[in-house]
Amino acid sequence: MRIMRLHTLSITQPLHWIAVVFVAVALLGYQTFLYFASHPSVTIRRGALTQDETWSGVVRVESPIQIPKTITLTIQPGTMITFVPTSGLEIHGKLVAVGTPDEQIQFTSDATAPQDGDWSGISLIGTSNSEIQYSIVEFGQSGIRLQESNARIGHSILRWNRGDGLFATSSSTPTIEYNRIYQNGGNGINIEGSDRAMARYNYIENSGEHGLRNSHSTTTVELNIFRRNQGSGIFLESESAVTARGNTLAENRKNQILCGGGQNHLTATTNAVVGVQPRVNCPKDAVVKNTYGKGITGIGFDYPNVKRFDFGKTPGVETHPPASTTR
Repeated sequence: MRIMRLHTLSITQPLHWIAVVFVAVALLGYQTFLYFASHPSVTIRRGALTQDETWSGVVRVESPIQIPKTITLTIQPGTMITFVPTSGLEIHGKLVAVGTPDEQIQFTSDATAPQDGDWSGISLIGTSNSEIQYSIVEFGQSGIRLQESNARIGHSILRWNRGDGLFATSSSTPTIEYNRIYQNGGNGINIEGSDRAMARYNYIENSGEHGLRNSHSTTTVELNIFRRNQGSGIFLESESAVTARGNTLAENRKNQILCGGGQNHLTATTNAVVGVQPRVNCPKDAVVKNTYGKGITGIGFDYPNVKRFDFGKTPGVETHPPASTTR
């Protein structure tokens, strides 16, 4: 669908300006309109892909998108994808969404006043070698969901989603690195039923539940910062095995590291723990090793924390501590 080019109107036609702006905001949503001001067309997408596609510019998704097996969706740097209610991306083939530090890809709500849960989120189901890099995923029911998938999620921002920022289940093997994951209503990262998950160099803050939850999983967690999460920084349950190295855990509401039910195994070395809450709250037979160290004082992100709209809160949480100045 082609949209009228704003720069074709004369400044001597103020009423036309007002009418065009009003209609554009009403139809596209405020965030899309701002982007559209410098990008004169928007592409409308609906339904299942039938062949490989490459998206760029502004894309408005008006119904759920399915990417079947054997099909690859490639998203170019700087692309802005807005989703109407109930729409989202369901990938059974392959997703390659690789932006750059200066041209991040945006997956966001199409609403004029965005709210958590405005769209369903991104689901990777049975995929291999999908990538989401230098991207922003916000205002979804959940951010990114992996099921039986191998994917690399890096250098991205996951925020203001109603559920988990990232949920990996059913033997998924994600590599999650150099992400800013904050103010999600569920867990920052939720690993369930995985035997080779890796989370490193992530800043996980102000989650409505735990910073990182592990259930029936084997996960390596190294050189992350977990801060001001409503649950614990790291949570283990249901026969999980976690190796935690060089992390910093600070001001998490319940515990810094907490074990739930089941026979869990924690190997923790050189982590720094800050705050009055218990450092490690696990049964003795669950702790294989626990030593403290300097942790990590900061993460060198090479991309900005771009915000077109500042939601400013964690979904479902009544009170909100001050936002970090280190993001």
